[in-house]
Formats: sequence, structure tokens, C-alpha cells
Amino acid sequence: MAERPVFIPENSLDEPRIIIKNINFTWFPGKTKQQKQKSIQSLHSCANREGVKSILEISSKSESPLGVLLSAFNLTITTQRHKKSFSVETAFQGSKVFENGGPYLDLLKSSSLQAKRDIRLKRSGNLVKFIFFDHEFSLKPRTFFYDWLYINALAQNKNLATHLIKYEGC
Repeated sequence: MAERPVFIPENSLDEPRIIIKNINFTWFPGKTKQQKQKSIQSLHSCANREGVKSILEISSKSESPLGVLLSAFNLTITTQRHKKSFSVETAFQGSKVFENGGPYLDLLKSSSLQAKRDIRLKRSGNLVKFIFFDHEFSLKPRTFFYDWLYINALAQNKNLATHLIKYEGC
């Protein structure tokens, strides 16, 4: 068994919120796309039993083309000042600052997978902050920088974002 969060938008008159519902499901080990999709199907099936009927899997292993396009490996963010575009993943990895190095700006020119697997990210000591061009981000709240990147990328890709309204969760 494994547990993963499903994010459910809640529209209220006061302000929009996101509810995080942790779902227990059967996880299928393995690195193949088929094994990952079995786990995704199990998660969705268990979420359906918990009342979340239409879920969009947002990952590069999604069976939905929209889910693949919205994955951090494919969704791009463009800096306004520098007019440079990167995947959310390369922006995230290339902005990490460690005790002994970083940010490794050359990662911004690599693929998402190459950036994520760069050995320097594991050998440079503890993560201390993020620097994305002229902006510095602390490590707390824990997911703030990633969330900031993703939300800004989503806002820049309205043609993809408008399709999210069709889903109860992701």
C-alpha cells in the first residue's frame, strides 16, 4: 500500500481553496511506464471510492495528453525580464543553492530529466535556498518555491489551465 495526495479545488464564495485528500492505494513497483500507470489506475480507483470521480493525473506518465502537457517536465515558464523559457522541472533544479554550490544555471539549458538527474544536486551538501534569476526563496514554507513556479507557469499557459475545470481533482 501507498498513500498519495489528491488535490481537490473547492469553490466558495469567500475564496477558492484546495483540499488535500490523502488516498491509500496499491502501489506497483517497477520503473516501466506500464507499472507506473498501474499505480496511477489504482490511485484513481481508490479516489473514486472516496468520492473523487474525475481525476486528472498530472505527470509525464499520465494516460491523458493534458496531464502529460501539465507535468513539471513539460509545462514551461517564461521569465518576463529575460524572456527565457524553461520547464518547471529545469527551473526548479537549476535554482537550487546548496552548502557547497549552486545555483547550477547550466541546468536551465538541459532537458528536465538531465536536470533532475544531475549528480551535483546530490553531492553539493544540504539545500539552503533557491535563487531564480533576481528572486531568492527560502526553504520554508517547504513547497513554496515549487508552487510559485508551477502556478506562474500555469498562469502563462492559460490554454492548458482552462481545461482543468473539467476535473474534480488532480
